[in-house]
Amino acid sequence: MEDVTSSHPHVADVALVGGDRRVAYVVASGSVAPEPDELMNWLAERLPESSVPDAVVVVDALPLTPDGGVDWSALTEAPAVAESRPPRNAREERLCRLFADVLGRSDVGVEEGFFALGGDSIVSIQLVARARAAGLLFTAQDVYRYKTPAAIAVVAAEPDAGADDSTGPVPAPPHVAWSRGRPDSPDRHHTMVLRAPDGATPELLREALEAVWRRHGALRVRLDEAVIPVAAEDARPGLLDVVDASDFDERTWTEQAGSAATAAAARLDPGAGTMLQAVHLDPGPPGGGWLVVVVHDFAADAESLRVLADGLADAYAAVAGGRPPALNGPALSYRSWASPLPELAAELAGELPHWCQVLATAQPPWPPDGADAGTAPPLRTVLPAQTGTALLTTTAAAFLATTEELLLAALAIAVAGAGNSPDTGVLIEVDPQDRPAGLAPGEIGRFTAPVPVCLRPGRIEQSDGAALSDAVKQIKEQIRAAYAGGLSFGLLRYLNPETAAVLGGLDLPPIGFCHRGPASGGSANPASDAWPEVPGVVDGGDRAPGGYLLSLGTGTTREGRLAATWQWDRGVLSAVQVRRLSDDWVEVLSTLVEAAEGKGVRGLTPSDVGLVSLSQADLDELDLNWMT
Repeated sequence: MEDVTSSHPHVADVALVGGDRRVAYVVASGSVAPEPDELMNWLAERLPESSVPDAVVVVDALPLTPDGGVDWSALTEAPAVAESRPPRNAREERLCRLFADVLGRSDVGVEEGFFALGGDSIVSIQLVARARAAGLLFTAQDVYRYKTPAAIAVVAAEPDAGADDSTGPVPAPPHVAWSRGRPDSPDRHHTMVLRAPDGATPELLREALEAVWRRHGALRVRLDEAVIPVAAEDARPGLLDVVDASDFDERTWTEQAGSAATAAAARLDPGAGTMLQAVHLDPGPPGGGWLVVVVHDFAADAESLRVLADGLADAYAAVAGGRPPALNGPALSYRSWASPLPELAAELAGELPHWCQVLATAQPPWPPDGADAGTAPPLRTVLPAQTGTALLTTTAAAFLATTEELLLAALAIAVAGAGNSPDTGVLIEVDPQDRPAGLAPGEIGRFTAPVPVCLRPGRIEQSDGAALSDAVKQIKEQIRAAYAGGLSFGLLRYLNPETAAVLGGLDLPPIGFCHRGPASGGSANPASDAWPEVPGVVDGGDRAPGGYLLSLGTGTTREGRLAATWQWDRGVLSAVQVRRLSDDWVEVLSTLVEAAEGKGVRGLTPSDVGLVSLSQADLDELDLNWMT
């Protein structure tokens, strides 16, 4: 890098300071100093992406030691970023704002590097998609190569006037590719039941639903060999059915809502582009009633339901007030998000050895049972009310963990205890329902994909609360490290032909897990307060994912209790083994609840304090000395 930089006509000398942030300090040759952003672009054209510095700083001279070498200690005391200049044009200003939006920062300077500010490969897709929606075209590779708003502004293009970037085929994203051909794919959907505001009529609800459908591209795709987004003006969807509820009593409301949800789910058809269906249980004048909403799993995650409810509230408030519905936020077309994925899959090829190593633990942790092959009828377990409530609230808070992390950790501990080789790790394919923080805020869509997670709990006495608590903290970190890979496994498995050939030849995880809980975070939209969710109508989706030797699906029942459904291959496990495994899983969870209630749990782990670098031992020592 120093040799190439020195060859620039306006650079006399250069020194590179490495580390997490690589800064090139350059000395101008003559009276003309190079502009940092222009020099960054010049280097990006001549160096491998991994060698391009994160920043360029022009200095009067390099500090020297008495023997004539570079004084590195003095150099690192120089400012790591040149004094920030204001954006020179609207394009730079727009890019600074986009950087800040996707990185969750209040502002970003024109010469600050995307990855030095905490960006990663997945967030780079978000940046590219947001920029397209804002009228700037560049690629994820450009983000890797040019890094700063100033440098990207030079290479970014603008779309042709009148061009529509929202339609046209795109490769199937990892979650869609993963789901194709799976036995449970047709049944995967999300359901919510909302109490419509007084005065709501089928006509007003239909108009509000269509406004949301037009706003969110993920609701307007149909699946073929590729995914084909459909322009809003090219279709008039039949989104809403109406059921006469004028003579319903309290019990009939609940029964009919459940039936309506089942019927709406049966009408979902990704091949025909039917991703959203709704049913209005209409009590007649003066209006109101219940609105049952069902969205296919290809088009939604847990966060999408909250976004959908907020959007319906906004759109309905407008149409009920006689105004055209105008939903807030820049539209992020499905195509803008999905188009860069193959390019990113090529960028991430270097992660292939890691995923091969993870999948190397794919052997089942138990010997074949010898029973007849085939899938057994599922086993359903409803956790005790007190245990389930604690796992959803106080126990999760004590461990600074999500309910999903606790349930998954308990599964790994129970399986390791039941198997013959607990030290090799338990390989589980997890289908996460919550998107990473800050990814596609305000958008409906499925932005994550299943990821293999190798968890190593060791063999633990399931009644030992202290040992289990320590194990859960370790597993929490293992889960988060795996999730940090984001879409990378799915991209390499399905959208990079070279890496797909390798990963496709490896054994897949023998165990599957999926937790469907309530959408994380409350609504920030006051309008949706008038659309409360009706509890106790539909189950929370504890259906076990299919296609594994053993799978566990968890969710909430109509009564709000945590439930679990187990499914297994009879050629590997017997019903007695699975029932024992289920009992062990519940025992682990109950012990964790008791430990949390005893106030002995300190759930702080390194991922909870990301702004500083502390090990678990460091945190435990701080806890012992300062937090007791």
